[in-house]
Amino acid sequence: MNTPQSPTQLNTAHTALLLALKNAGVTDVAADTSFNWMTTPAKLTPQPIQKQKTFSSPTTSSTIQLGKKLTPKPASIKKSNINTDVKTPSAKQAVWLTGTPESLLIITGATFPKKDDTPPFTENEITLLTNMLTAINIDISKTGFLACAVADEFDTPYPNEFKQQLIPVVQKLLKETSPPAILALGQVAAWMISGKKQNLLNSQEEAAAGSFIENKNIAASVTYHPRTLLKQPLLKKQAWQDLLTLQEFLEENK
Repeated sequence: MNTPQSPTQLNTAHTALLLALKNAGVTDVAADTSFNWMTTPAKLTPQPIQKQKTFSSPTTSSTIQLGKKLTPKPASIKKSNINTDVKTPSAKQAVWLTGTPESLLIITGATFPKKDDTPPFTENEITLLTNMLTAINIDISKTGFLACAVADEFDTPYPNEFKQQLIPVVQKLLKETSPPAILALGQVAAWMISGKKQNLLNSQEEAAAGSFIENKNIAASVTYHPRTLLKQPLLKKQAWQDLLTLQEFLEENK
């Protein structure tokens, strides 16, 4: 009977296998990733089981005459859950910094108002993000988090006109903090940094080419939000490439 291996043993074996492949001349190793965050699934918070609704069977009336045309009742109009009159905070209130960006500043979307001084992530998201940063030798205790309110406490999105007002506030904070590297999580966060409203792929390509922001002394990387990675694990491979680009810049500029 085989003895189960611990994650540490698997990591060691994984590293040895990659080294052997590279020494043998294999340059394109698809599995060149960190074992912990790439393969270990995060614990998802169980959703409460909804009670099934019971429907009473329709009753028939013996007084309905054959051939009589029945007038259908008008369908009731359901009220939309979307609030078209969303109250927005001021731009300065909607952008806040937590942590210390000594090694990295992470920019992400968040809900308003902020509940405390912790990063705006769920427990599973912060666990995944910590593993991702550890894989490229970044200490999360030296990482700052710049949150941009993109929705209210009920997850109703703020209009794009309001998000546009956040861009100068975000860019001013970037100049004041002057972090060595920036990591944008998601499309909206990338928009806040660059001022360009474009899809995530274009932002990732610009960041990899070093043309995402004007200040060339600051490394900028764009990748998926941990929430997206938990829902779509296949995207982790691309996220790993984004992190490797960031790690390469940081090691070159030590």
